[in-house]
Amino acid sequence: MKRFIVFLTAILLAMPIGRTVAGDLAAPTGPVIIEVRGHITQTNQEGVARLDLPMLQAIGMDVVTTQTPWTEGKVRFEGVRVKALIDRLGGSGTHLLARALNDYQVDIPLEDFRDSGAILAVSADGKRLTARDKGPVWLIYPFDDRPDLNNPIHFDRAIWQLKTIEIQ
Repeated sequence: MKRFIVFLTAILLAMPIGRTVAGDLAAPTGPVIIEVRGHITQTNQEGVARLDLPMLQAIGMDVVTTQTPWTEGKVRFEGVRVKALIDRLGGSGTHLLARALNDYQVDIPLEDFRDSGAILAVSADGKRLTARDKGPVWLIYPFDDRPDLNNPIHFDRAIWQLKTIEIQ
């Protein structure tokens, strides 16, 4: 019996405490362009979903053609719907904290993504977004299709050079 208790104690001490075990999300094979953490069930690293471009594309791409305060004329943005990404990762909560490469961050209610059609754009007019042109990921709302989104609040939420999303 004493051996069993020692054995069981050794196993319990070896177990990580308070750490998230990676879910069944595949590991990225290319450069990671965005990380999602927080209240998600699908991860590929402890507590984090690290995604490359093919992983985002596999969720399903969508198109938003709209004008923005930062571009000239209508631009055709292509990316994954934010709601689809949150659903794929088993996200739950009330808001997300989006952080850019320069550490700018914005807090956005998850309600924004239920029916807005907002996407995480990875290309504009067929050209892959890079850090030099507001990429690699830019949160875009369909400003032209949804006049209720065409306002300073949503302009502030249209974060570019997005690197991390934390669902809270």
